[in-house]
Amino acid sequence: MTPDYKDPQFIITALTAIAANIVAILVYRGILNAEEANIWLDLFKTVLVLVVPLATVWLGVRYLNVTTEQRLRGVR
Repeated sequence: MTPDYKDPQFIITALTAIAANIVAILVYRGILNAEEANIWLDLFKTVLVLVVPLATVWLGVRYLNVTTEQRLRGVR
């Protein structure tokens, strides 16, 4: 079974993994301590959970509008 790249859950998981790796590098380099890293990751996850579904809906609406316009132009 292949992952659905358009699924908000897949996008959130992928972006969270990327953020976790970036934060791990910052902790390793001494820029952040472990407590700060957890705070940043929690903040990032909260923003993602709010933004990704809204962005997915917005993109879906835009896609439907554009394809509808193209189909209507073809009919006329």
